[in-house]
Amino acid sequence: MVHDKGRASWPALAARALDNLLRVVQAELRLAEAGIKSILEREVALFAATLLAIGFLLIGGMLLLAALVLLLNRAMPLWAALALAGLLAIACGLLSRLLARPSYRRRSTGQLKPRS
Repeated sequence: MVHDKGRASWPALAARALDNLLRVVQAELRLAEAGIKSILEREVALFAATLLAIGFLLIGGMLLLAALVLLLNRAMPLWAALALAGLLAIACGLLSRLLARPSYRRRSTGQLKPRS
């Protein structure tokens, strides 16, 4: 739609501007999708590696506990060795839970804030 002076009409300009805006939005959405996809793939790989590490740590811990029971069994009855190893495992679990919990302190405003 061109006037006599060779300029495009306002509706044609508005339509072209809207088309350009839609192209920009689509390009930004494609970029955001690619960024989210790479972040998600990286997080899934990290989760899988962490899960595998936890599995090996659990197996290693159980084997060490079994070795401790066998060592203690040389000096005491089996039931006592198992009880002592169980108590040690519980104590280690509680200690790790206490160390992993964030401690909080009060700021002057009265709000709780994690210690750094």
